[in-house]
Formats: sequence, C-alpha cells, structure tokens
Amino acid sequence: MIQMSRHGWKRCQQRHFCDEDLDFVWIHGQEIHRTGVIFYFLGRRDIPSHLRQNETYRKLEGTTLLVSLTDELITAYRNKTACREIRKKDKRRRTLLPPHLDSASTTLPPIGPRF
Repeated sequence: MIQMSRHGWKRCQQRHFCDEDLDFVWIHGQEIHRTGVIFYFLGRRDIPSHLRQNETYRKLEGTTLLVSLTDELITAYRNKTACREIRKKDKRRRTLLPPHLDSASTTLPPIGPRF
C-alpha cells in the first residue's frame, strides 16, 4: 500500500483509481527516476500476457504514478504517451539560484595583471 499525499488522494478519487489499481501499477509498471521523483508507468507490455484480455487491467494501460523519494504518492493520471514525455525530463531536479547569485546576472571585475 502506497502512502498518499492529500493531493494524491484527491486525484485518485477524481480519476477513479482504487488501491488495487495503484498497487498493480506500482508492482508491474516501469520505474523511471527523473527530476527528483519516481514515475511508475504501466504500458501495454508491462501488463502480464494472461491479464491483457481482462478489461480491469486493460483500462490501466497508460496509468502513471508520481511518487516521492519517501514513497508518498504525489499524483496519478492516465496518459498512454506519458513514458515518452517522462524520458525527456532531466534526470536531476534543477535548483534555481537567487538573482544575485545567478551567473548570467553577475558581472565580475576584470582580471588584470598582478603587481
């Protein structure tokens, strides 16, 4: 059973995901680490062959779970092409620097000869 954030619980209710659906995606889905979180994506080939004809499992194709590094569900959604988009994301989360530390806005004094 996955721990759920308040937002994750709300999204699961809106999108009609039950606990069994989430567990199935978590167990059988592809685990992809990107941007400081873990994506679990369930594609057609991830569904065991003996279950592909079952409508219950077939409707889960394209389900994506966004899970924090502490195993808390952040959100869940269905998108059959999500795997392609997830793989385009950066592998690590970018940290934003304050404007006074940003290298593009910082002007350094010219380096002159030492005496």
